[in-house]
Amino acid sequence: MMEFSIFDFRFAILRSKIENRKSEILCVLCLAFFLYLASDAIAQEITVLMTDGSQITGSLLEYKDGILKMKVQNDSLSIPAKDLVLIDFASNTKAQISGKAYLHLINGKQLLELGMDNEALEEFRAAIRESPRYADAYYELGKFWEKQEQMSEALEYFGIAIDLGLERPGMAKDFMDVADGYFGKGELESAAEIYYLLFLKFPEDQAAEYAVYRAGFLFAEEVKDSKKALAALEGAIATFPTSQYAERGLYELGKIYKGEGSPEAAESALLQLISDFPSSQWNDDAHYILAEVYHQEKRNEDAVEELMKVMKESPDATLVGAAQQMLDDCAWIVYGVSDGLPSDDIRALARDGRYIWVGTSAGVARFDLEANLFTGEVILRAIDVRTLAADDLHLWVGTSNLGIKQYSKVEQTWVTYTKKDGLSSDRAFAICIDPNSVWVGTALGGVYRYSKYDSAWTNYTTSDGLTSDSIVSIASTPNGIWCGTLKKGACVFDSIAGKWQSITDPAMSGERSVTSIAAGANYVWFAWYEDLRNGFSRYDALTKSWEEWPFTELEERTPTVRGASIDMVNLGANDREMWVGTGNEVLFYDHTTSSWSRPFKCPSELAGHVPVYVLVEDDYVWFATSHGLGRLDRKLIGRIEQIRQRYE
Repeated sequence: MMEFSIFDFRFAILRSKIENRKSEILCVLCLAFFLYLASDAIAQEITVLMTDGSQITGSLLEYKDGILKMKVQNDSLSIPAKDLVLIDFASNTKAQISGKAYLHLINGKQLLELGMDNEALEEFRAAIRESPRYADAYYELGKFWEKQEQMSEALEYFGIAIDLGLERPGMAKDFMDVADGYFGKGELESAAEIYYLLFLKFPEDQAAEYAVYRAGFLFAEEVKDSKKALAALEGAIATFPTSQYAERGLYELGKIYKGEGSPEAAESALLQLISDFPSSQWNDDAHYILAEVYHQEKRNEDAVEELMKVMKESPDATLVGAAQQMLDDCAWIVYGVSDGLPSDDIRALARDGRYIWVGTSAGVARFDLEANLFTGEVILRAIDVRTLAADDLHLWVGTSNLGIKQYSKVEQTWVTYTKKDGLSSDRAFAICIDPNSVWVGTALGGVYRYSKYDSAWTNYTTSDGLTSDSIVSIASTPNGIWCGTLKKGACVFDSIAGKWQSITDPAMSGERSVTSIAAGANYVWFAWYEDLRNGFSRYDALTKSWEEWPFTELEERTPTVRGASIDMVNLGANDREMWVGTGNEVLFYDHTTSSWSRPFKCPSELAGHVPVYVLVEDDYVWFATSHGLGRLDRKLIGRIEQIRQRYE
């Protein structure tokens, strides 16, 4: 017998000549008995002495059918029991596995082979009770539950085995089998979780590439968990950038980033897809989503170019149709609270040199036309603004219940005019300015005129020739002041005669409420409604003649503006054209050609919200609504028309 003093506990198997099968079985039983006796003192690390005098140290894997299996470095050895002289077990290792635990594990595996599943389960559990850090026992329990199609239990024990440091060929396949099992049962979220876990635990395994992409696609398309989809797909692209699944992965990333409000990341992913995979089946969709991203970023010219590529190249009629429908949206930019407005409820607009003042239900903001953004300042914060007007020195603000406020742009100071100052009401619905005066229309008190020379107020009512004291709109022209009333049509203040006159022409007479007045150099336009119809009328200052366009009667020359209810229309004008805004569409009348444009669809953000004010400029038309401020780019309208003619 040879002794090894470095071990705490040892067993020697005295070799005798084994002449028949019976003595070999006796040898095996002795080995098992010794293992059992060793109990907690026996470790899984062993040294064996062979009959030829050689010595081998390694990890004990199993003993089965007269064969002892050991792991030596990266190899495994199978040693017949008849070739063993001595087995010595170390007991001073930190990761100690008891002999009893090992025997329970061996018994469990053998019971499984005999179909005795319940007994095997108890043996595996007993192995863990004996040695709670026995990774192999947890792994066998995972296999057991996988066989029973109890996937959650299987995954739990596989995970513990990995955490305890078990490295065994084929473990990634076990995870794949569990994930596929969930997938087959339609439990897609669990399947996705395990596919992703496989990638995290076994990133070098050949199955990891497929698993992580599949996890990302399931999270994105089926589970609708964008955060988990991002984690999986970002890991997939970073680890397997040339994968056959990478092009779809980039496409899904772009969609998710766009939906999560990360336009720069979305743009990067989609451009990478188009660049790296120029023939990808996802490229047309990528161009469309890029258009949506650019539109979110208010880069409308870039958005139009992407939509043009879709319309030119895509064989998908549905996608092309979506691109065609989106074209009109790309002529719009919608501004809201996120852009610096104090509220999305826009009440009034006033052009003031390089700025546009924007009155809202929560104060007044200022847009810088040269910088193309809101300046960040908000005046009259938390004040409900109803109307605005500006001249060289002052901004005039009409409020819903706090009177009229005069803001000095030079001194940045305020003067407020209310009932205490002689006004009949603190509610001002309309303001306009001429070179000498400020004109204010009130709810019940008629019109007030403020003199710029002596700061005096003059009040005009029905006793002075107004058709009504309820003034809802007002506009200044070179020859006078036009007022729109509630159910009493319009009237005009003749600057030369110094008095008010009612309008008797059928185009403006009757019980019409005039909601909006817009004046150009030669024309004055009026939006109106009455009991059974609505529309607008035009006064030609050169010929002193009237013309009207009712919406609801749908005369042959009337533009078809769908969704315009009785009082849902407002307008704005300049010297060349008049713009009409409704809840669904906008269009304009061209004075030079005496014709109407086609209707332009309102952007989705403003759909159903009728403009309360329309401001017409050379490059843009602005629409104030209760759901944001819309800006229509006139140059892009021409570009869009060219694209429609070419590709539709």
